[in-house]
Amino acid sequence: MDSVLLWNNTDLNNQNDSKKIRILSKEILFAETITDQGVTKSYLLLAISKPPTGKQVITLAGIGIGETAYIKTLVEKFNEQSDKYVLQIRDYLFDGEMNPEDAKQRMNLDILSKNTADLYMYFDSEFQDPDGNVFVDLNTFINVDPSFSKDDYYWNIIDTCKTNEKLYKMCTLYVLDFNSIPKSILGDRTTWTLDDFNAIEKTLPDGYTLLREGFTQSKLLASLVGTSYNDWMDPSSGELNLNTANFYKVMQFAGTYAMYPEGSNTAVIKGEPYLDRQMISRFRGYVNMMQAFNEPVTLIGSPIDDNGKIKAAINYYFSISTNSAVQEGAWEIMKFLLADEMQKEVFINPECGVGGIPVNREVLNWNIDQVLTDKPEGDQKPVPAEMEDSFVAFLKSIDSCAMYDKEIGSIVEEEAPPYYLGQKSAEEVALIMESRINLILDERKDS
Repeated sequence: MDSVLLWNNTDLNNQNDSKKIRILSKEILFAETITDQGVTKSYLLLAISKPPTGKQVITLAGIGIGETAYIKTLVEKFNEQSDKYVLQIRDYLFDGEMNPEDAKQRMNLDILSKNTADLYMYFDSEFQDPDGNVFVDLNTFINVDPSFSKDDYYWNIIDTCKTNEKLYKMCTLYVLDFNSIPKSILGDRTTWTLDDFNAIEKTLPDGYTLLREGFTQSKLLASLVGTSYNDWMDPSSGELNLNTANFYKVMQFAGTYAMYPEGSNTAVIKGEPYLDRQMISRFRGYVNMMQAFNEPVTLIGSPIDDNGKIKAAINYYFSISTNSAVQEGAWEIMKFLLADEMQKEVFINPECGVGGIPVNREVLNWNIDQVLTDKPEGDQKPVPAEMEDSFVAFLKSIDSCAMYDKEIGSIVEEEAPPYYLGQKSAEEVALIMESRINLILDERKDS
């Protein structure tokens, strides 16, 4: 929390003096410090009570962001370079020492009310369904800012953040989550269905399987439904319909490929899996994956989610509040996050607390050049130049992002065990899930 304050404008000597900070209200903070003699002293402070003359204060709020080295660096660098604005942080996790769920509820209430910060950093699970009532469509700034060009970024990735063609939230980094498998097994396909998966599974030699997931059966089903529930939405009614043959197949799929039977801590190994789960957050990871295969490889997503399309996985978003009095300043911070200095931070400081592939084209090219020209270490192989071409083509092919609805996933995980334990039929369990999830979806429509 030591980046919350402008330390030179407070009664504390410097930010290293602070051992504990708590936000008591929007303006008042409580601080404890320890003197050189080991004496603990307490202070009540006005947050940014004396901003530098001529500068406007911008508040970035989120949950657990105050101790993140990346955000501390953002505050330090932005405040050093801006002659118009001062950035401060509000961390809801330290707002009266809240637990994460209370902090989430508090932040959501603030977003929906006038008691808002200027800028928010959040995960999908922390705030869902952004719209024009709470967040600004960033195209408002993008379309009139001559200093900003979409061509400087992998805009296909940023476009995945859109809601009904409006850009209420924006990512700055992302990862790619998919499966790799020898092309001899799967061929050149880029999509597949659950029926395709089951057909290929039957052709495998003894001792092998396509997939082995390290979850219980209910957890695996929850992860699948929490990501793909829109596949079972009835477009005419706008309601979820799980009373389908396809959903029952997904229930069977989770029961078959989860390593841990429901209620058991003992893994059941059904064969060596061909599919390797990959989480690629930089070019080096892509190179290592491709070079690990001694034969051509196919990259593909889950057959349960959008026919296996590979999607971007975005850890967190930034949004500007419609109630902010300094929206232009908040946009300056958004641009700062997308510019070279902060985009390079994930490579310069691997311990910064965030990670991912930068959306900034120049920064990604800089990182790729480093990998191509660096001398191989250990068992690394030289990287052929064409590897860059395949990686860039891969990134350009991404046109959607994976989103996990934690609330819906939790319902599925709560209701699924009786099916896997043989206590209820698939139809009974599916109808209970459907009813509970539709209640949640109706509440969101009304909010």
